[in-house]
Amino acid sequence: MKQRGRPVRGAIAGFLFGLFVSADLVIFGVFALDADVLALFPVLGLIAGIALGVTAPLPRRSAADGHPEPAPVVGAEEPEPATAAAADEPDAPVVAAPVGHPSRDAL
Repeated sequence: MKQRGRPVRGAIAGFLFGLFVSADLVIFGVFALDADVLALFPVLGLIAGIALGVTAPLPRRSAADGHPEPAPVVGAEEPEPATAAAADEPDAPVVAAPVGHPSRDAL
């Protein structure tokens, strides 16, 4: 069974979150700097971060997955090939017909 989530990232984020909660509580004067309860918040953040990191719904992306190919546009018309008349005039640019958005063409 493949391991889901990212427990290491969760542990780091949870520890930092708990550390900053402790710092905020000291800065705002809720606890004194020598309070023992301040050591509890980084530990609780670490445990919560690991738990949330393991149960995260995001699957790991492998390098073999790459980026998916874009879906073809439904209803797009192929451009018409250049005609023989355009070949006689080398300075005339060949312009393809504009292709609109499928939902706008239906209106």
